Amino acid sequence: MDARARRHIDVLLLAKKHFDSFLDEAIGMIGYDDDAGQRQLLDHALGTLPTRVTWTEVEERNDESQRWPDGSLEHYLRFTVYRGSGDFDGVTCALGDAAAEDGSGGVVGFLVGSSGRTKRPLTVFFRTDDYEETNELASIIRGKGGGRATFRPDDELPALYAALKTGVLAERVRGKWNARAVIATNDQEGRSDMLTHTAIQARLRGLT
Repeated sequence: MDARARRHIDVLLLAKKHFDSFLDEAIGMIGYDDDAGQRQLLDHALGTLPTRVTWTEVEERNDESQRWPDGSLEHYLRFTVYRGSGDFDGVTCALGDAAAEDGSGGVVGFLVGSSGRTKRPLTVFFRTDDYEETNELASIIRGKGGGRATFRPDDELPALYAALKTGVLAERVRGKWNARAVIATNDQEGRSDMLTHTAIQARLRGLT
């Protein structure tokens, strides 16, 4: 590294140091009375609120399947791998469109390993009861308390979910759990939300 590049880095580090000090003082001076408001400010300052995320398709695979804990083997009509940028730069996820004889299969979100060959299912999107009219699917949100627990309808969600449409799973899919869920349309924009939900779940579980 030459001397000029080193000076540029030193200037950036100095700016970061002073900006961090400014944030600490600003947060103290604003003095929110409610915990939710102060938490939201801190989320912004610490970068936990979502930025614009872009998912780029890198590969489409054939003959992918998933063996579930109950022993059942699920096959996918389409299995597409994407790489994230922005808030999830470098994270690789995939969406598998489940095959179903009655045409009612949902979509499964996977975290793909660094090798590109290993995959871990993290989210399952069920077709809503009014799917034919709305084209929407719903996926339960886990991560309450840092584990796999779900969020009740009146629970506050992690700030990363602020940019996604959410609802109550039991209200959209008959017979499912009374817990908070991400709602996404089965189109290009909605599938981006599915990938973001999968990446958030990976982050909440300490997998990325």
